[in-house]
Amino acid sequence: MAAILASCSDVILTHDVANASSTSIIRPHAGRINAVRWNHNNQVLASAADDGRIVLSHHSSGAVLGTLPADATDSRSAVSTLCFSMGSRYLVSGGADRMVRVWDLKKKDVASTFKSHTEAVSVVTFNPADTHIASADAGGEILLHSLVSNQAVAAFKTSEATSGHRGIQALQFSPFRKSLLASGSDNGSVVIWDINSRAQYAHFQRHHEAPVTAVAFSPVNNLLLCSAALDQRIFFFDTQEKKLVKSIEAEHPLTSLAFHGDGHTVAAGTQNGSILIFDLRLSSTPKNILSGHSQSVNYMEFQHVRKDKEKDAKASAKPTGSTTAATTTASSSSRLNSATLGSTPTSLLTQRGGSSTRSSASDLLAVDSPVKSKAVSDILNPSDVFSPVQDVKPVSTDSPILSSVRDRYKSLEEIKGEAAKTLKERMSNRFMSSSLSARELHRTAHFGTTEGSSTPTPTNITAPNGSQSPALSVTSVDASGVFSPVANGVFSPPPPSTSTSTSTSTSVSASSSSVP
Repeated sequence: MAAILASCSDVILTHDVANASSTSIIRPHAGRINAVRWNHNNQVLASAADDGRIVLSHHSSGAVLGTLPADATDSRSAVSTLCFSMGSRYLVSGGADRMVRVWDLKKKDVASTFKSHTEAVSVVTFNPADTHIASADAGGEILLHSLVSNQAVAAFKTSEATSGHRGIQALQFSPFRKSLLASGSDNGSVVIWDINSRAQYAHFQRHHEAPVTAVAFSPVNNLLLCSAALDQRIFFFDTQEKKLVKSIEAEHPLTSLAFHGDGHTVAAGTQNGSILIFDLRLSSTPKNILSGHSQSVNYMEFQHVRKDKEKDAKASAKPTGSTTAATTTASSSSRLNSATLGSTPTSLLTQRGGSSTRSSASDLLAVDSPVKSKAVSDILNPSDVFSPVQDVKPVSTDSPILSSVRDRYKSLEEIKGEAAKTLKERMSNRFMSSSLSARELHRTAHFGTTEGSSTPTPTNITAPNGSQSPALSVTSVDASGVFSPVANGVFSPPPPSTSTSTSTSTSVSASSSSVP
């Protein structure tokens, strides 16, 4: 995967990290440029400078697509920091006037303004859900602003902020645990805050000996946080064990830091204008050194790795040999240590099932956006460039998703119909069986059954006094005798069998004939 890096000093440079070369030079401002950020489709660069303007530039041609504020005569204080929302519809900025502004890039106007800071705003960032904005100032205070209520909802401040060197220059949310916010301060401390509990999650003190200029969470490893400072060192922290696991020392004070989406490429900007490229799978020596800046590198950011390209790269990755063994060993434990960080090639990729194999340069730059195929003159309309839905494809009626839903619904309806039919048949059979049983009981109560024939015949029973009683209308139908018949006030015996009835009838006839 090609790594394209944007950096700023008094100019904006884009670099091809693999070839150690600059691909474009953009000069949108007359003075110092404090920040530069990629929009969501990697086509536009937004920059903030001491001249008080925010400029939106095309990344390769340098053509100016828009300026904020739109009125060039509107004099404003220096803008120190900015950040795009997820879909690039909104841009948040902060600066020397102590205000945090949210810009609507379709309307090219301010959508919200937060005025809670008492000192110059040094850094701002959206949370991963774009529902809150975190901002920090030169006084060491971090405020969390709600975009729903348009007001500050929480404040964070370390105990060291009451003394000197209290400003905060770096903020970043974790891409995995979205409630964790890392900050780096002028006193050299790195703090991770939990914005849900409004408390410190981890506090790394006495590691850096100079102001921290940048913090960055790994985009692949959910445990890894790194920081850079003017003491010329980069530190790597295990956020679960809350300890230092690795350090890299540079030759010049470090002013900025950026993590590439592959999880193992790290860029560090220096005060003398050079950019150091490290591969965390290898040694602590820079793999490449990029040049082009004559002043301090104030900010850097790699192009965003598109999710669909990232998935394709993971699916095609097939680690072999020692790499596979290293991956297996590293994935068996969730902990980081200095040994694995320095020697295991894929140790930083195993926490999320990542791989060191990624897509090519052409894949990275193949943006599924109308902007890619248009000339610069065709994309000067900010509502087209920054539309948050430009990469969303409409779902057609022939969509595989809709077909799958329709097939599933059809299957469920068929199953439901078959179940209803089976239940109806069972209930009908049970009702018929119950009706037949009732009729048979009724016939048995009134008639006996002639041997060898199913035709019932009346049966007379001899009473105890010698007289004959007609066939009973009720007979015993079960062994409990609950329904035992009563004939002429006395209990009658159960109906006799066919042979018994015949003999009884004969004896009764004989007895009757002998009576005078």
